[in-house]
Amino acid sequence: MILVYGAAGSGKSEAAENIIVSLAKKENLPLVYMATMENTSEAAKERIKRHRKLREGKGFFTIEEMKKLSNHLTEVKDKCVLVECMSNLVANIFFSDEKEEIKNVKEDVRKLLREAKEVVIVTNNIFEEGKSSDEMCDEYMKALAKINMELADEAECVLEICRGEEIFLKGDKCWT
Repeated sequence: MILVYGAAGSGKSEAAENIIVSLAKKENLPLVYMATMENTSEAAKERIKRHRKLREGKGFFTIEEMKKLSNHLTEVKDKCVLVECMSNLVANIFFSDEKEEIKNVKEDVRKLLREAKEVVIVTNNIFEEGKSSDEMCDEYMKALAKINMELADEAECVLEICRGEEIFLKGDKCWT
C-alpha cells in the first residue's frame, strides 16, 4: 500500500492517480477508482467533477462507496485500486448514525489489501491549524489522525505532497 498525504489543493490526487496508473501499466492490470465523497453539496459536486476530469481517459473503472470499501472485494480482485479519499470515508462514517463503525475502517482496508494487487490511498492533512472550536470536529480529526497513523504504519510507502512536490516520509519511489 502507498499512502499519499497532503493538504487540500496540494496536488495529492493527481500524484496518487499518476502512481496507480504507473503501477497498472507496469503490471498490465486494470484500474479501479474507489470514490468516497458524498455528492451532497455544490462544493462536493464541483470537486467530483474536477476529479472525473483529472482521471478522464486513464482507464479507471469507478466504484462509488461512501463507507465500506470491503463491499467491493470481488470488483477489486487482482486490480490496481486508488481510494480517494480516506478523510471523506472517515467523515461519512463519523458523522452518521454508524459512528461506532469507525473502529472497523482499518480491518476494512486490510480486506481490500488482501484482494487488490496494488492499492494507493489518498488522505488529507487537516491538522495544521490545530484544535477547532467545534468538539465534534476535533473528535473527527482525532479519529482520522489515528487511522492515518495506522495506515502509515502498514504502508510500504508514505508520500506527502506539498505544493506538488513529493516528500517521502517512508519508503521510496517504487512505481516507475
